[in-house]
Amino acid sequence: MLVAAALVLPGYALGFTGAGDVKLLAAVGALLAFPAALFAALLSLIFGGVLSLLISVWRRNLSGLLLNTWGMGRWLLIRSTGAPAPAPATSSKGVPLGVAIAIATLVVVFSPWPGVGR
Repeated sequence: MLVAAALVLPGYALGFTGAGDVKLLAAVGALLAFPAALFAALLSLIFGGVLSLLISVWRRNLSGLLLNTWGMGRWLLIRSTGAPAPAPATSSKGVPLGVAIAIATLVVVFSPWPGVGR
């Protein structure tokens, strides 16, 4: 349970994801065993990235996504050195990560690979 939620918990602590995403991945971790839960969590992050790209292209805001991503990365790099930095600008339009988590969980549950599916 903790393995899946631990991947998005830092994003929640920094304000990049919502608490619902953490709770949903914790539920996925409770449903699946250790290797499958980890695979579902990693796959959901990949699907979430692809989904955010598709939504940004759909909204004709790909440059805004790239600028926000650059700002978050730069902020994390500056903060890791210990220097004070202003928080990056947050986007008013979010991406439904729950959809990516649900799709990734279904892919893992119905996976034909041995040891990955339930």
